[in-house]
Amino acid sequence: MSGVHCTNRLAIRIVPILLALGAWACGGNGGGGPDRPDRCADLPLRHEVLGHIGASLAEATQGKLPVGELGYIAPGMGAASLPFESYLRREEDVLLVQDQAELDAAEHWNLIADNMEVDWDTQTLAVVLAFPPEHPLQLFQDGDRLELHVSRPIACVDGDDVPLRNLFGVEIHAYLVPKVSTAKVVFHDGRYRIPSFTEDGTCRRDPESPILRGGGRTSVLQEASGYRMWFEGYSGMTGNVFETRSTDGITWTPGGWDENHKNQFEERGRFAEVYGPSVLRRAEGYWMFFATYDAWRELRGIRRVSSKNGIDWSEEVAVLEPSGSDETLEMPFVLEHDGRLWLWYTITRKGEPAAIALATSDDGESWSQVGTDPVLLPGPAGAFDEAGVRSPSVHFHDGQFTMWFQGSFGGHPSAPFYTAIGMATSPDGIHWTKYDQPILVARGGYEGGNLTGPRVLPDGDGYRLWYTGINRRSEPSIGHARCRPRPR
Repeated sequence: MSGVHCTNRLAIRIVPILLALGAWACGGNGGGGPDRPDRCADLPLRHEVLGHIGASLAEATQGKLPVGELGYIAPGMGAASLPFESYLRREEDVLLVQDQAELDAAEHWNLIADNMEVDWDTQTLAVVLAFPPEHPLQLFQDGDRLELHVSRPIACVDGDDVPLRNLFGVEIHAYLVPKVSTAKVVFHDGRYRIPSFTEDGTCRRDPESPILRGGGRTSVLQEASGYRMWFEGYSGMTGNVFETRSTDGITWTPGGWDENHKNQFEERGRFAEVYGPSVLRRAEGYWMFFATYDAWRELRGIRRVSSKNGIDWSEEVAVLEPSGSDETLEMPFVLEHDGRLWLWYTITRKGEPAAIALATSDDGESWSQVGTDPVLLPGPAGAFDEAGVRSPSVHFHDGQFTMWFQGSFGGHPSAPFYTAIGMATSPDGIHWTKYDQPILVARGGYEGGNLTGPRVLPDGDGYRLWYTGINRRSEPSIGHARCRPRPR
């Protein structure tokens, strides 16, 4: 089948040793270069490969009984203390536990589950290394055998396959399944190429190099003395906001993280956990809107703080809260227009690509969601924003709203490989029309493959654009461009 390669890996448990038989690899890392052709060029796009993988999965599981995640147990973290670590070294390894004595003998099992009830006469505990969400796992029973089918779309970049890595350690997943004696892991692999896009020509980088290294997403205001910027940085290994100033918007003082210019959040202390600032000038000073983690670093909501000087912040209030553990709210942008406050923000729900939603307020205290759905959705398959839209920035001029946003493409919605900056226009801030081409596409160097956090100020007949590029080492820097208006 075009674009799909299936690897069957049989893992049979022989107490107390796990024996893996019949393992063979799919593909391999070749690649482009001066002496070899680009192995990615003729591959299909991701959405095409997903169709091939789905067909392969349906064919391989026809007539077999879906098991589902019956009795799924929450994972443990940290490879040094995982139960069954000596048995589970590779993705194709499966451990089948058949009785309570075997389970009790597993060191650190209580990190995953405690006092678990299993009917050992009718159930088996299947233990595997966790797969990333980009590689979904489905369980099927085929007689006395458990089959674990894993769909693996694999990105090919510059001739090489891009592996997915777990950045936070190893996880173990355990499943209670009907009684079985053997297990088989089947990988449905499909290699795909990353689409490429060209800029529409409306923006020119000025300068070509970054204007501030180490800075994350920003908020920029023009004041009487020049420009003032707030940007994400890290202090004490947590997200903080730093402030810097410029007379021309390009040369900034200080030129990076400076503890003397770190914002202070009265209710948060040193470990602020403040991300994606959006600063709004008020008669009494400033308001800052930002996203933050909860105490368990899971849920994110949007908060607002007040300041007279733009450095010392207090009076934190909740603006928007997620509706549940599967929802994340972040990357806010606030605009004061027509006597109201308009708040566009990124919303992500489990299993769905990121989108942009809108809330409004008459006083900044009470906020109302506009509609039940986001106002800006990802583009179709193959578009530069196919995997999600994030990080809005909006201005109103000449009877029209214009939004700049981050579009993600090339990977899974939860982990896209590339991002670009796009534009959209709207007569009412709710119904948007996107331009097909992005205005900026990451081009390596300090931009790597990812651009985010656009912030815009008017400049004559055009506008100035500040944005964040993230290089291949995940190091952020702030860039600047001058842009001319696009025709309507």
